Amino acid sequence: TAYTVDETALRRSLVRGYALFVAGAVLLAVLGGLVGDMSPAGLVGWVLFAAFAALVHELIVGLAAMQSGWFPSFAVTLIFLILGLLIGIPSVPLALLVGYVSATGPAFADMGYDLKAG
Repeated sequence: TAYTVDETALRRSLVRGYALFVAGAVLLAVLGGLVGDMSPAGLVGWVLFAAFAALVHELIVGLAAMQSGWFPSFAVTLIFLILGLLIGIPSVPLALLVGYVSATGPAFADMGYDLKAG
């Protein structure tokens, strides 16, 4: 079967998306006051984890919407909340992380459902 997007374009899009989510997480960390509350290593880890979680959340929610027609945004957000608790992220950075992650899914889910519906 012929794919509409080749592997190189897909990889480039995912890397670009991750970079944009990193930029968004940095902006959120600065505006949310995390820069003064966390160590530099903790802040870098938070930014990288937030970007990864946002990208994975977007993909899972969008694929579920395309395949089944429902949007598991809350469930996937809950998974990243639990992972953040297990990692030991403090409460305020964790709350910002959960809000950031949960904001990424609905638009992609709506688009995924539209792609399913045709």
